[in-house]
Order: sequence, then C-alpha cells, then structure tokens
Amino acid sequence: MTKIEGPALIDAVRECLNGIVDPCSITTGAPAGLVDMGLVVKAELEARDEGGLRAVVEIGITHPFCMMAGVFLNEVRQRVGALDGIEEVAVSLDSDTVWTPDQMTADYRARLDAARAARQIAS
Repeated sequence: MTKIEGPALIDAVRECLNGIVDPCSITTGAPAGLVDMGLVVKAELEARDEGGLRAVVEIGITHPFCMMAGVFLNEVRQRVGALDGIEEVAVSLDSDTVWTPDQMTADYRARLDAARAARQIAS
C-alpha cells in the first residue's frame, strides 16, 4: 500500500467521510455522503507525540433526534482509521450546530434539485 502524505491525506480523509452516506438522503433519490450533506464540521490532521498522525473529525447530524449519530461516529473511526498514515482517529459529535440545507455543497444541491425535478416529471 502506498503511503498517502500531506494534502493528499486530508483529501483522502474527506473522501472517506463522503463515502458515509446519510440514509435520509437516500429517501430523496439523491444519496449523499457526510461532506456533501454539510455534516463535517472539522476534518484535520495532527501530529501525535508518539509519532504518526491523528485524524480529528467532528460531525453534525441533520436533526437532534437523528438515530444515526452513533453509526456515523463508528463508521468514521473505522473508515478513516483504515487509511495508511493515520495512527489514531478522534471523532466527536457537534451537538451545538443546528444543521440547515444551506450547509449542503452546491454540487449536491444541484443533484438533489435534479432528482426532485425528475420525480415531478415522472408523476
């Protein structure tokens, strides 16, 4: 396995995070990962005193009663922790930020609009 370093490693972390699909987005007909949904509050790399890198990730949820929070935290630990170059993953849930659709990426909003338009045409 090729070791990923520098900016490419944080890009790989964000790609992993976007591979974790929010199940609520599936019901819209336009599945989206945590990054596209705007649920990644923080994704950083820190040097560890013991050597190697720690990925520090903070995620939000779309609704205070979202039952996926624990699943998301576990998936982040597993997926990001599997990246070559990451020795440790510190993941937490941001319970202070209230998610709004404005936090979705522009690309995802366009996909979502297209999926909604296609459903209207089909009905």
